[in-house]
Amino acid sequence: MSAGRGYGCAFLAAVLYGVQYTPVKAYPVYDGSKFQWFMSAGIAFSGLVPALILSSGPLYVIPYGILGGALWGTANVLVIPTVKFLGLGVGFAMYHAINMAVGYAIGRFGLLGAPKELARHPALRDGGLWLLLISLAFMIFVEPEIHDPVERGSGDDARMPPRQNSESHLPAVAAGRNRAPNKATRKMDLLLSAAAIKRHDAGPNSRKPGEISRALSAGQLEEQSINAGARLARQGYMNWRRGFAKGALETSSGVVGVRAQVHKDRVLTNIRNSPLLWPLYEQATVRTRYRGMISSVELLVDDRDDAEAAGAAAAAHEASSLLDRATGKARDDAKASARAHKRRRFAVGGACGLVAGLLCGINMLPYVLYLQQQRTRNFPGYEPSFDDTLCFFFSQCFGVFVAATTLLALCAAAARLARIELKSPAVWPPWVAGTLWSAGFLLAAVAVADLGMAQAYTYDAIGPVMISACISFVCGEIVGTTNTIVFLVALALQAAGVIAIATGA
Repeated sequence: MSAGRGYGCAFLAAVLYGVQYTPVKAYPVYDGSKFQWFMSAGIAFSGLVPALILSSGPLYVIPYGILGGALWGTANVLVIPTVKFLGLGVGFAMYHAINMAVGYAIGRFGLLGAPKELARHPALRDGGLWLLLISLAFMIFVEPEIHDPVERGSGDDARMPPRQNSESHLPAVAAGRNRAPNKATRKMDLLLSAAAIKRHDAGPNSRKPGEISRALSAGQLEEQSINAGARLARQGYMNWRRGFAKGALETSSGVVGVRAQVHKDRVLTNIRNSPLLWPLYEQATVRTRYRGMISSVELLVDDRDDAEAAGAAAAAHEASSLLDRATGKARDDAKASARAHKRRRFAVGGACGLVAGLLCGINMLPYVLYLQQQRTRNFPGYEPSFDDTLCFFFSQCFGVFVAATTLLALCAAAARLARIELKSPAVWPPWVAGTLWSAGFLLAAVAVADLGMAQAYTYDAIGPVMISACISFVCGEIVGTTNTIVFLVALALQAAGVIAIATGA
């Protein structure tokens, strides 16, 4: 046994544990079933190769190791939603705090057959546990900002209709000015005189040119295309007053098309930001009025009826106002839904972190029982060798792979019955995460053998929290002054609790 080796292994294990799930943040894991299996494959491979290289004797499978691996493999499935829903810093802080508390209780009270560990200062050690529990309560009030990675080739974009060219819904006059005029168009140009304008303007369903200009410019948005449309409206009004009927009709109708297209683009943009807007847009009333406005404007412009086009301009503004009100209400509903969704994510992530911490705390118990068995089975004073640790390490990694394969088979069977496709994530992120974990576990096992459960397990529980907290700050998941203060206070309490436990033990 070497204290220096134990401290060094504990430090390196904490670093590896702290960064192992970093690849998860950059790629979608979908439901996590295939992701955890790829990770277990990396663990099994990384557990077999070092054991074959470093072991001086034969390798054998230890039942305790299989049990420990199965416990950790189940906890690993729950860690994935914990990290995804709570963030790397918050999720790991909660997970490791519970993990450390469970491990402490097992050693403190000798639960589940583990040897009861005596303490130099029991009150100080127990006080450290209370500090950890208080830090967990603080951690609940930290609200991280989590943005899911974009799923390539899927998601909301897959349900959206294909984007069309910006001029696909513009009236024919505005979008195709260079086309050759037909006979009806030339005839209409000749018939549209000042008298005709005056006569149409006096019709019961007509709109005055000033009303057209005001209707088109009222409620302008800040988009550049709307500003351009307002300039076209003013130009059309001046042309109309000067008697240029063709120019007035073209520019005014062009603004109708511009406003219609911009409002459509605005709705589609909002749809992409909220799942509530797409069903709302698909509702019969909004869909019918909007699409009816587009088709009627195109038809009227093709007929080149200035009076009807003037009425269509006002109708376009009315339809635009309707869409503004609809999208405004839907935006408020989307905000409320987003807040509820965020609370659900936090609740699910917290529950997963709680169960994962419990299982992971118990996961180290088989290794402690194995060390105790090795000490009592051999001659008095015998200490387990590094080969014993390698055998347990190999068995633990194999147990993780068995548990992951079983969980994947169950998920695949359920998905087949429900006719749901299990999407496959990228292979290398979980493989790298599994490699980092296996290396960290080997170092942690050496540290436990050299320093004991109280010190080594405590270091390797709080160390990853500190590392992942730094990553979380860099990634910008903990934002806001209040969140930052609460998060730092929770980490400080955890550090104080760990120091108290280590000193008291």
